[in-house]
Amino acid sequence: MANKREAELAKLREEVDAKKVELEESEQKVRTLETELKQLRDQLSEQGKTQEESKERPSAAAAALEPTSAGVARSVR
Repeated sequence: MANKREAELAKLREEVDAKKVELEESEQKVRTLETELKQLRDQLSEQGKTQEESKERPSAAAAALEPTSAGVARSVR
C-alpha cells in the first residue's frame, strides 16, 4: 500500500515539474510578446509624430493651391 502511494506521489511530482517548465516557457513567451508590443507602440508613436509634423508644414503644392482656392471661394460668393 505504501509503495502505491509513493508511486502516485512520484508521478504527481513529475507532473508538477512538467507544469512548472510549461509555465516558465509561457511566461517567457508573454515577456517576448510584451517587448514586441512595446516596440510596435513606440514605432506607431514615432510615425504619428512624423505625420503630425508633415501636416504642420504644408507642401509646396498645397501652398501654391492655397491662394487659388481662396480666390475661387470669393468668386462663388
